[in-house]
Amino acid sequence: MQFVQPANGSTCTGGTPCSLQWLDDGDAPLLNEIGVVTAGLFTGKQQLVQTIKPLDVSNLHSVQFTPNAQAGPNSGS
Repeated sequence: MQFVQPANGSTCTGGTPCSLQWLDDGDAPLLNEIGVVTAGLFTGKQQLVQTIKPLDVSNLHSVQFTPNAQAGPNSGS
């Protein structure tokens, strides 16, 4: 799986919709083999600050969510 949105180096702002988009990169496991995943927004120190609804990546290739502005400060990494 390859994430194409948000692009490397871009940011999402709390309270403003943010798009996530991914493609099958042809490497195992393929998206149709993965199925439903649980996604989340993490700090640079890998602390979960917001969950995103479960996604079936075998059928979906993008989702829009709104980062919680109260989730925490900007991450430096």
